[in-house]
Amino acid sequence: MKTLSPLIAFFLFLSALNAQATIQITNVTGSSAWDNTTTTAPVIFGGTAGTDCSATAADIYSTCNSCASLSGSFAACNLTRIYDGLKLRISFKTDSIENGVAFIKNSDGNAISVTPAPISRSKGEVHVIEIPWSNACAGTDKVTGSSCENATFTGNLTLGVSSDTDTTEDPLSLSITVFDPDTNDSGDYDTILACTDSLVKEGGICDFQAYPGDEKIFINQLEQSSGFPGFGGITIKTLRFFVGSEEDPGGFVTDPNQGFFVDLEVGTDANGQPETTSRVIEGTNNGVLHFLRVATVDQANNVSRFTSNQAIIDYCKDINNPDDGCIFTAKPDEALGLLEDDLNCFITSVAYGSALDSRVEVFRDFRNQVLNQSIFGKRIIALYNTYGPHGAVWLQNKPWLKPMVRMLLWPTLGFAWASTHWGLEATALLTLLLISLVTLSLHHVWRQTRVQVSHEK
Repeated sequence: MKTLSPLIAFFLFLSALNAQATIQITNVTGSSAWDNTTTTAPVIFGGTAGTDCSATAADIYSTCNSCASLSGSFAACNLTRIYDGLKLRISFKTDSIENGVAFIKNSDGNAISVTPAPISRSKGEVHVIEIPWSNACAGTDKVTGSSCENATFTGNLTLGVSSDTDTTEDPLSLSITVFDPDTNDSGDYDTILACTDSLVKEGGICDFQAYPGDEKIFINQLEQSSGFPGFGGITIKTLRFFVGSEEDPGGFVTDPNQGFFVDLEVGTDANGQPETTSRVIEGTNNGVLHFLRVATVDQANNVSRFTSNQAIIDYCKDINNPDDGCIFTAKPDEALGLLEDDLNCFITSVAYGSALDSRVEVFRDFRNQVLNQSIFGKRIIALYNTYGPHGAVWLQNKPWLKPMVRMLLWPTLGFAWASTHWGLEATALLTLLLISLVTLSLHHVWRQTRVQVSHEK
């Protein structure tokens, strides 16, 4: 009998494995998004940012666009917004039940009524469950009543197939996440202020640098407010750049429906820090000034934290007529195609021969650690991003000038190095002292020369 024990244990182990869920979700419609790649339960997202737009939906199986109603203003919204009457349609199959009927149960394990009623299907065939979002939200026991509106939560339902011949079930835990960035916050996450503003909201991009390329714009110095990219129980998956131009609509877009937008996916860098997988805005025209705002798009497709008018005023002085130092504008140019895509220390890189030269790194550190810490410094960076590429292209075609430019850059290089090591204030004070000493010395030499010439006469 003792020799049989290991065999019995092995068969019990196999039975336990066979009892595990073999449900595979093949498609979900009527949701803002869904994710079947998680290591735990699949997640279905319902975004509810913006006003109820159900009246504009094509049918009860289609989400609606709450951004479409915005005109001349920005507010959190969703291009695939859910609503209570929207039918959530889940298609799936099982490889363990020979013949059975699909079911969906609430958090208490009780069956949720489904219309139309599921029919029996064979192993490997696709089952379909359809329920309105109001029933899905109520089934999680996370809302009061049966409405998904004005709610933010994550709850669970159970999806599965029950056998026609016995009590065997093949269940799968299903996570339901409903999210509105402005739940209980009365529009606080519609827009975002400048990073330098003490009232800046969490989880967004509070400023960035735009600089020109050939029929493209490069995004540099993305600055995050606290909590980015995860905030409020959900993750920011995309940065959406809204692009206007001096041709259309004549400046910065004033709502999400003007101009065009480009999505940059948010991933992680080599150090595990949040980073976009691309920094390039395509589709822009050479010789045309472009104006950019950015917003965040979360896993439930809610669009929020648009660059505010106040942030543009802080960095660009005038939203209708931004100055040349505006960090949110760029004018692409064909000549700039000569530069590398990531060459953002233009003149110094050309002068020293490489963007990786240690002296270029000093200037880059000065930009990041000193200039980028103030609005005035950001304007200097933006001016450099506007005119620096043209200077770099001009210098690149005149190699005989490079030694002279390198010589002229030495004082600036010293100032940049000292600022990053001793601080801007100490360096500025020391520089003024040195200039004063040099000026006094030159003045003294000049006076002595005049006296000597006078005596000779």
